[in-house]
Amino acid sequence: MGFLNAMLLLGSAAFVVPLGIHLLNRARFQSVDWAAMHLLDVSDQQNARQIEWRSLLLLLLRCLIPVVLAVCMARPLVQTAAVGGTGGRSTTALLLDTSFSMQGQAGDGDGETRGWEQAEATASRIVDGLAGQAELAVVALGGEATRAGDVVRRDPRPALGAIARLTASAVSLDAAGGLRLAEQTLDASREPHRQLVLVSDFQQRDWSESVEAAVTAIRRGWEDAAVRPELHLIPVPVSPQANVSASFDAIANEVTLLGEPVDLQISLENHGSQPVVAVPMRFSVDGRELMSRKVDLPAAGRSQLGLTVDFEKPGTHQALVEIDDPAGWITADDADSLQLQTLPTRRVLMIEQDPRPALFDCETGYLQLALESSARDAGEGQAAVVRRTSVAELREAMVTESDVVVLADVPQLPDDAVGWLAARVASGGLLCVFAGEGLDPAWYERAVGPASPHPLLPWRYGETAATTDGGEAGEAKDAGSETFRSGPSPDPLLAFFDDPQHGRLDAVRLDAWRTLEPWAEDRPAEVLLTAEHGQPMLVAAAFGEGRVLQWALAADEASGSLPLEPVFVPLMQRLLLLDLSRATPRRPDDRRQESSLAPLTAAEQTTLAQRLGATLHASAEAFLAHDRNRRGGQEVWRWLLAVVVALLFAEMLLAGRLTRRGGR
Repeated sequence: MGFLNAMLLLGSAAFVVPLGIHLLNRARFQSVDWAAMHLLDVSDQQNARQIEWRSLLLLLLRCLIPVVLAVCMARPLVQTAAVGGTGGRSTTALLLDTSFSMQGQAGDGDGETRGWEQAEATASRIVDGLAGQAELAVVALGGEATRAGDVVRRDPRPALGAIARLTASAVSLDAAGGLRLAEQTLDASREPHRQLVLVSDFQQRDWSESVEAAVTAIRRGWEDAAVRPELHLIPVPVSPQANVSASFDAIANEVTLLGEPVDLQISLENHGSQPVVAVPMRFSVDGRELMSRKVDLPAAGRSQLGLTVDFEKPGTHQALVEIDDPAGWITADDADSLQLQTLPTRRVLMIEQDPRPALFDCETGYLQLALESSARDAGEGQAAVVRRTSVAELREAMVTESDVVVLADVPQLPDDAVGWLAARVASGGLLCVFAGEGLDPAWYERAVGPASPHPLLPWRYGETAATTDGGEAGEAKDAGSETFRSGPSPDPLLAFFDDPQHGRLDAVRLDAWRTLEPWAEDRPAEVLLTAEHGQPMLVAAAFGEGRVLQWALAADEASGSLPLEPVFVPLMQRLLLLDLSRATPRRPDDRRQESSLAPLTAAEQTTLAQRLGATLHASAEAFLAHDRNRRGGQEVWRWLLAVVVALLFAEMLLAGRLTRRGGR
């Protein structure tokens, strides 16, 4: 047995008070015999023995009361089997919620304290209370979870300094990532006990089913550990409060061409239960304000604004939307920015066997119009500058100075030209091969196949096929019997066409094509487009720093209606002119999930703790009391207090009975 306040045991010396009073009372009385006394000797001798032992019992009760009361105030600990002889040593990972919802108002909404300030005070009390334990690590859970400082041993001051340097961030909670990071700290520990303490405001949107499932999966992995960590939850009391957020919706064209307008969608959302009126909103691009207005938002409602932006110069452009939130507590979601890339003019080289002067008599006539259709003026406003050449006139400088090289039904190239192409693609260029009747599959396999010095071609070209009534290839076609297979595209360039408003690939009529088959060697390649019958129509593969696009189709009407369909222009522009590698990565789509400042109710927190197999504590003090019990044993002062009450009651009954007997 141990004691939390052993010094208070000195109060047990108070038992001398009733003992001293008893002895003094006995000394005050003297025995005096009188003549008739012998007549009562017989009865008094019988009663004297009863009174004497009852008096001694009363004295014992009066002495026990201060002794038991002193022991109760010293808070004794009874060693239990759960402690397991560990001596209380442990490794503790303290996980602090630093997401932007912690900027909200703490408590019942009447004060000026933020949730983060409450969390910092709670964490500091825990660190002070755990001083002297073996190891302590602090983990911040805002955005990507990070460890604040090094693992500290014994001395709590470094951990307190790490907590003081933290603050609520502008990103969402990463509970699962924090648990994984804390798990690494615990795995490196050799202490017999390990625990994780999570301090958070427990927002409803933070603890979605997916987050809860991820945390549960992590906890399930602990079951096989030699030492199973304990998980403790300490909620920071926050008040449900109003909040207005502004954000850009996801767009399909973060990377654009010169002359191509960008459609933006702004969402303003009221997360409170009361409507808000005249919320100031501003929209700017590259620091220049383009729109300013005041917006009314219903309770728990949203307003969306559509904007079209047209950039005149290439480069990186930043769009910014801002609001003035009337609530004023949460500022992280009062603005949102979006970076857009407008590509510079792309240089395109189109190689044909024998280009004709008339544009539509050439293999690449439709393609050239498609690539130049977004040009406003010559020079800076032009998305693409197209140059056409024949195989005979092809020169190395033409290839090296081009960003995109197109082979349009070219039977074969000189060996030197193949080397120029390979070098340009490997350094970051794009090669696009269209297949017509004039293409020589045997030469392509020999010159750019897998066994060649320059294995540019992803797949093997086969024979020409066509849509027929069951006849041979090249016979009269059954118009409209084949088209591109519809469905979501895994490629970000073609995912643009998942929205029918951007053009319909399934409206294209396919009449004839070259078969495409993978090489015998295992070479990574991606099928971007297929026909309804499953035949690949477009294959892509990386080559060095560049990319190769291999079509089963010709670039003109020989293969079908593709050049005549509205989808042809945006399709060719995206495939040949866009370079998504220049795009700036967007923030996670769930960044704004904490804008709704509605915490879990007490009942929901209890349910969450049960599902996670965690222990829920109302405060830092409650957790520390739990930890003291773990280290030293179970506190039994409550039971001892009940014993004191029982002793007082027994003393009253016995004293009253002796008084009544003495009165008789």
